[in-house]
Amino acid sequence: MAARYIEIDNSSNSVNEETITIRITGREKTIISISNYKPISIIDEFMDNKGYRFVYNGMILNPALSFAFYKIKNNSLIFAVKGKESNLDTEKKSNSQIDKTHQLKDYFQRNWAHHFANPEQAFENSQNPSIVKEALRIHDLSLERKESSISEFRKLTSHFREETRINENRIKSRYQAAD
Repeated sequence: MAARYIEIDNSSNSVNEETITIRITGREKTIISISNYKPISIIDEFMDNKGYRFVYNGMILNPALSFAFYKIKNNSLIFAVKGKESNLDTEKKSNSQIDKTHQLKDYFQRNWAHHFANPEQAFENSQNPSIVKEALRIHDLSLERKESSISEFRKLTSHFREETRINENRIKSRYQAAD
């Protein structure tokens, strides 16, 4: 990570203007005259490379805020640090995502396709977030309607108790078989 630092020079003439001296390692000195009410992002315009993060007094500076907001005075030190390059290959990541989609589609075809009149459309709908959100909302409404009825609530709870008892018996039988 290459560290660069920005030093605010005290050679300014007006109260609202400050001269910022940027010293970049391995480069010549660049002097910029700038108002302390300008945003931090203005420094990026004068640098050869974009994408630096600016650090002052142990804080990462928000590029939208001004020098005055952070109370940056003359002779203050600002570090410009280049972010770490991403080591993820986007092509590999997208291919991996495509492979997962194919695996999911195969799983759907083997285990769930027979439940639907049009399995291809059902699978496509399951990939659309707005359709999934609406389907879950409708499902929640139907469960809410069932839970509001006393008889339906009893059916749901008895079904839940029965499933819980079956699962407990399966777990006990596995532990007994292991002994």
